[in-house]
Amino acid sequence: MKKIISIILATMLLASVAVFAAVPDVKAGWTNTVHVSNDIIKSAAGNVTCDNDDAKINYLTVPAGTADATFWGWVSGDNAAIEGFYYSVNGGEKATDAAFTVAAEDAVINAGKGAYDSRYDVKVPLTEGTQLVRVYVKYADGKMDAIWACEVTVGTASDYTDNEAAPETPSNPETPSTPSNPETGDAMIVAIVAVAAVALAGVAVSKKVRA
Repeated sequence: MKKIISIILATMLLASVAVFAAVPDVKAGWTNTVHVSNDIIKSAAGNVTCDNDDAKINYLTVPAGTADATFWGWVSGDNAAIEGFYYSVNGGEKATDAAFTVAAEDAVINAGKGAYDSRYDVKVPLTEGTQLVRVYVKYADGKMDAIWACEVTVGTASDYTDNEAAPETPSNPETPSTPSNPETGDAMIVAIVAVAAVALAGVAVSKKVRA
Protein backbone atom coordinates (compact mmCIF):
# COMPACT_ATOMS: atom_id res chain seq x y z
CA MET A 1 0.00 0.00 0.00
CA LYS A 2 2.82 2.37 0.93
CA LYS A 3 4.57 1.60 -2.36
CA ILE A 4 1.40 2.43 -4.31
CA ILE A 5 1.00 5.75 -2.47
CA SER A 6 4.64 6.61 -3.15
CA ILE A 7 4.21 5.87 -6.86
CA ILE A 8 1.05 8.02 -7.04
CA LEU A 9 2.77 10.93 -5.28
CA ALA A 10 5.81 10.66 -7.54
CA THR A 11 3.59 10.66 -10.63
CA MET A 12 1.75 13.76 -9.42
CA LEU A 13 5.04 15.54 -8.81
CA LEU A 14 6.32 14.63 -12.26
CA ALA A 15 3.10 15.89 -13.83
CA SER A 16 3.26 19.21 -11.97
CA VAL A 17 6.88 19.73 -13.03
CA ALA A 18 6.01 19.01 -16.68
CA VAL A 19 3.21 21.58 -16.64
CA PHE A 20 5.45 24.20 -15.02
CA ALA A 21 8.17 23.70 -17.65
CA ALA A 22 5.85 23.63 -20.67
CA VAL A 23 5.74 27.38 -21.27
CA PRO A 24 9.15 29.11 -21.15
CA ASP A 25 9.80 32.44 -19.45
CA VAL A 26 10.25 34.74 -22.45
CA LYS A 27 11.61 37.55 -20.29
CA ALA A 28 14.78 35.54 -19.65
CA GLY A 29 16.16 36.38 -23.09
CA TRP A 30 15.13 40.03 -23.47
CA THR A 31 17.71 42.38 -24.98
CA ASN A 32 16.00 45.65 -25.95
CA THR A 33 12.53 44.92 -24.58
CA VAL A 34 11.63 46.61 -21.29
CA HIS A 35 7.88 46.00 -21.07
CA VAL A 36 5.20 43.88 -22.74
CA SER A 37 1.45 44.01 -22.30
CA ASN A 38 -0.21 40.71 -23.30
CA ASP A 39 -3.78 41.91 -23.65
CA ILE A 40 -6.13 39.70 -25.71
CA ILE A 41 -6.11 36.40 -27.58
CA LYS A 42 -8.67 36.49 -30.39
CA SER A 43 -10.11 33.46 -32.21
CA ALA A 44 -13.32 32.20 -33.77
CA ALA A 45 -14.12 30.70 -30.36
CA GLY A 46 -14.21 34.18 -28.82
CA ASN A 47 -11.80 36.66 -27.27
CA VAL A 48 -9.83 35.94 -24.09
CA THR A 49 -8.91 39.07 -22.12
CA CYS A 50 -5.76 38.13 -20.24
CA ASP A 51 -5.85 40.70 -17.38
CA ASN A 52 -2.25 39.86 -16.32
CA ASP A 53 -3.39 36.31 -15.53
CA ASP A 54 -0.60 33.86 -16.44
CA ALA A 55 -3.11 31.03 -16.82
CA LYS A 56 -4.80 33.01 -19.61
CA ILE A 57 -1.59 34.37 -21.12
CA ASN A 58 0.24 31.04 -21.23
CA TYR A 59 -2.54 28.53 -22.01
CA LEU A 60 -5.41 28.55 -24.49
CA THR A 61 -7.87 25.79 -25.39
CA VAL A 62 -10.19 26.23 -28.38
CA PRO A 63 -12.63 23.88 -30.12
CA ALA A 64 -11.53 21.49 -32.86
CA GLY A 65 -11.48 23.14 -36.26
CA THR A 66 -10.26 26.54 -34.98
CA ALA A 67 -7.93 27.71 -37.73
CA ASP A 68 -6.01 30.54 -36.05
CA ALA A 69 -5.53 32.76 -33.02
CA THR A 70 -4.46 36.41 -32.90
CA PHE A 71 -2.27 37.79 -30.12
CA TRP A 72 -2.93 41.46 -29.35
CA GLY A 73 -1.03 43.80 -27.05
CA TRP A 74 1.82 46.29 -27.00
CA VAL A 75 5.55 46.38 -26.40
CA SER A 76 8.03 49.00 -25.23
CA GLY A 77 11.74 48.81 -26.01
CA ASP A 78 15.01 50.70 -25.78
CA ASN A 79 18.21 51.04 -27.84
CA ALA A 80 16.66 50.56 -31.30
CA ALA A 81 13.37 51.23 -33.10
CA ILE A 82 10.80 48.44 -33.44
CA GLU A 83 10.96 46.97 -36.95
CA GLY A 84 8.17 44.37 -36.84
CA PHE A 85 6.65 41.27 -35.25
CA TYR A 86 6.99 37.54 -35.93
CA TYR A 87 5.62 34.22 -34.69
CA SER A 88 6.78 30.62 -34.53
CA VAL A 89 5.03 27.34 -33.73
CA ASN A 90 6.92 24.71 -31.71
CA GLY A 91 10.17 26.62 -32.23
CA GLY A 92 9.95 26.32 -36.01
CA GLU A 93 10.60 28.90 -38.70
CA LYS A 94 9.65 32.46 -37.79
CA ALA A 95 7.02 34.15 -39.97
CA THR A 96 6.03 37.80 -40.24
CA ASP A 97 3.55 40.14 -41.92
CA ALA A 98 3.43 43.92 -42.13
CA ALA A 99 -0.14 43.76 -40.77
CA PHE A 100 1.23 42.48 -37.44
CA THR A 101 2.50 45.99 -36.60
CA VAL A 102 -0.09 48.54 -35.45
CA ALA A 103 0.69 52.15 -34.54
CA ALA A 104 0.61 52.79 -30.80
CA GLU A 105 -2.07 55.18 -29.58
CA ASP A 106 -1.32 57.98 -27.14
CA ALA A 107 -2.32 55.89 -24.11
CA VAL A 108 0.30 53.26 -25.00
CA ILE A 109 2.99 55.86 -25.74
CA ASN A 110 2.33 57.56 -22.40
CA ALA A 111 2.42 54.24 -20.53
CA GLY A 112 5.51 52.93 -22.35
CA LYS A 113 8.61 52.40 -20.25
CA GLY A 114 11.07 52.54 -23.14
CA ALA A 115 12.06 54.87 -25.97
CA TYR A 116 10.02 52.97 -28.60
CA ASP A 117 6.46 51.68 -28.38
CA SER A 118 4.24 49.69 -30.72
CA ARG A 119 1.03 47.72 -30.79
CA TYR A 120 1.10 44.20 -32.20
CA ASP A 121 -1.68 42.11 -33.74
CA VAL A 122 -0.09 38.78 -34.64
CA LYS A 123 -2.28 36.18 -36.34
CA VAL A 124 -1.00 32.62 -36.00
CA PRO A 125 -2.32 29.59 -37.96
CA LEU A 126 -3.13 26.59 -35.77
CA THR A 127 -3.29 22.84 -36.25
CA GLU A 128 -5.27 20.22 -34.35
CA GLY A 129 -3.80 19.20 -31.01
CA THR A 130 -1.36 21.09 -28.77
CA GLN A 131 1.33 23.49 -29.97
CA LEU A 132 3.60 26.12 -28.45
CA VAL A 133 3.17 29.55 -30.03
CA ARG A 134 5.76 32.29 -29.58
CA VAL A 135 5.39 35.92 -30.60
CA TYR A 136 8.53 38.03 -31.21
CA VAL A 137 9.44 41.67 -31.67
CA LYS A 138 12.30 42.52 -34.04
CA TYR A 139 14.36 45.68 -33.59
CA ALA A 140 16.20 47.78 -36.16
CA ASP A 141 19.55 46.65 -34.72
CA GLY A 142 18.71 43.08 -35.76
CA LYS A 143 17.91 41.77 -32.27
CA MET A 144 14.73 39.76 -31.77
CA ASP A 145 13.01 39.15 -28.42
CA ALA A 146 10.24 36.66 -27.65
CA ILE A 147 7.42 38.60 -26.01
CA TRP A 148 4.68 35.97 -25.65
CA ALA A 149 4.65 32.19 -25.28
CA CYS A 150 1.33 30.34 -25.22
CA GLU A 151 0.54 26.64 -25.25
CA VAL A 152 -2.49 26.40 -27.54
CA THR A 153 -4.66 23.29 -27.73
CA VAL A 154 -7.09 22.89 -30.61
CA GLY A 155 -9.60 20.17 -29.79
CA THR A 156 -7.90 17.23 -28.05
CA ALA A 157 -4.59 17.80 -26.25
CA SER A 158 -1.50 16.11 -27.69
CA ASP A 159 2.26 15.94 -27.19
CA TYR A 160 4.56 18.35 -29.02
CA THR A 161 8.27 19.07 -29.27
CA ASP A 162 9.63 22.57 -28.70
CA ASN A 163 12.56 22.94 -31.08
CA GLU A 164 13.72 26.37 -29.91
CA ALA A 165 16.78 26.52 -27.69
CA ALA A 166 16.37 28.24 -24.35
CA PRO A 167 17.69 31.85 -24.47
CA GLU A 168 20.76 32.81 -22.50
CA THR A 169 19.92 34.99 -19.52
CA PRO A 170 21.86 38.29 -19.47
CA SER A 171 23.69 38.48 -16.16
CA ASN A 172 26.50 40.13 -14.25
CA PRO A 173 29.68 38.11 -14.96
CA GLU A 174 30.47 38.20 -11.24
CA THR A 175 27.07 36.76 -10.33
CA PRO A 176 26.10 33.33 -11.71
CA SER A 177 22.70 33.46 -13.38
CA THR A 178 19.83 31.26 -12.25
CA PRO A 179 17.21 30.02 -14.75
CA SER A 180 13.79 31.45 -13.90
CA ASN A 181 11.93 28.54 -15.47
CA PRO A 182 13.34 24.99 -15.78
CA GLU A 183 13.51 23.72 -19.36
CA THR A 184 13.32 20.03 -20.25
CA GLY A 185 16.68 19.01 -18.82
CA ASP A 186 16.27 21.04 -15.62
CA ALA A 187 12.75 19.73 -15.17
CA MET A 188 14.04 16.17 -15.27
CA ILE A 189 16.58 16.97 -12.52
CA VAL A 190 13.87 18.56 -10.37
CA ALA A 191 11.63 15.56 -10.97
CA ILE A 192 14.36 13.08 -9.96
CA VAL A 193 15.01 15.01 -6.75
CA ALA A 194 11.28 15.10 -6.03
CA VAL A 195 10.93 11.36 -6.55
CA ALA A 196 13.92 10.73 -4.29
CA ALA A 197 12.33 12.90 -1.59
CA VAL A 198 9.10 10.90 -1.80
CA ALA A 199 11.03 7.65 -1.56
CA LEU A 200 12.95 8.85 1.51
CA ALA A 201 9.70 10.00 3.12
CA GLY A 202 8.24 6.53 2.54
CA VAL A 203 11.27 4.90 4.17
CA ALA A 204 11.02 7.22 7.18
CA VAL A 205 7.34 6.39 7.67
CA SER A 206 8.05 2.69 7.33
CA LYS A 207 10.79 2.76 9.97
CA LYS A 208 8.61 4.72 12.37
CA VAL A 209 5.78 2.22 12.08
CA ARG A 210 8.09 -0.74 12.61
CA ALA A 211 9.64 0.92 15.65
